[in-house]
Amino acid sequence: MQNCDPNSNFNPQELKPILGEMQRNWPSYSCPSSNSESLWAYQWEKYGTCSLSVFNDQREYFEAGLNLKSKVNVLQILEEAGAIEMATGYTPAVSCSTDKEGYSQLKEVFFCVDASGSNFIQCPFFAVPATCSEIISFNPFAEATDEGSTSVPKLLLKTSK
Repeated sequence: MQNCDPNSNFNPQELKPILGEMQRNWPSYSCPSSNSESLWAYQWEKYGTCSLSVFNDQREYFEAGLNLKSKVNVLQILEEAGAIEMATGYTPAVSCSTDKEGYSQLKEVFFCVDASGSNFIQCPFFAVPATCSEIISFNPFAEATDEGSTSVPKLLLKTSK
């Protein structure tokens, strides 16, 4: 699915009532720029426009996403166990990128939801191509040390590839 309604452009004004929650719970972690509004526009144009039969507007679409996110804290699961399926009961699709040392790094985690946009379901298929190696690294966010440098521990996750 991609941009089901090209006339429905992203309007950040519609998110004003939930802007604080969006900034806390749906931020962009892309480097070097972390422009969350660009991420939200992309999400709306690629996926949200396909849900106009379910949600009345952009705010409702993003609220549904925030509600689903509150059910599964993927970052916490990865930091604690590294086993998403075991913690959630659902098998997500994952995509990876390769770092400059050639290691496969977790980039995105995709869950499937029902037609109402409110419950997770097992994905009938994965529309995301397999881009991860058998073992991927998840780099928790860098923490500043007393010397001002950053320390980034790696967590290796075994995929079912």
